[in-house]
Amino acid sequence: MKIDVKHRKSKLMNLIEQCQQWNEQDEFQKIIDAIEAIPADQRTPELDSELARAYNNLAEPTDRHLFQKSLALLKPHENYFKGDHCWNFRIAYAYYYLEQEGRALHYFRQAWMHVLVMRIPGK
Repeated sequence: MKIDVKHRKSKLMNLIEQCQQWNEQDEFQKIIDAIEAIPADQRTPELDSELARAYNNLAEPTDRHLFQKSLALLKPHENYFKGDHCWNFRIAYAYYYLEQEGRALHYFRQAWMHVLVMRIPGK
C-alpha cells in the first residue's frame, strides 16, 4: 500500500514537472489534455492549479469560458494555497479578464505581498 502511494505521488510530481516544461514551451493544450484525462476527484490541488494556469495562458482576452474554468479550479483550494503567490496571481489574472477588477486587485495585492515577504531576510 505504501509503495502505491509513493508511486502515485512520484507520477503526479513527474506530471507537474512535465506541465511546467510544456508551459515554458507554450504547449498549453498538452497540459489541458494530460490533466483533464485524470478524473477530477483524483487530482491534487497542485494539478488543478496547473490546469487553471494552462486555461489562463491559452485564453485570449475574450475567452471568458476559459477564465471561468480557471476560477472554478482555483477557488476550492483557496485555503490550501493561502500564502502562495502563484495561486494568488492565477486567480487575480482570471478575475481581471472576467472584468472583475476589484476582486482581481485584491488577489494581485496578495500575490505581491507574498513576494515581498519572501524577500525579507530570514523568511
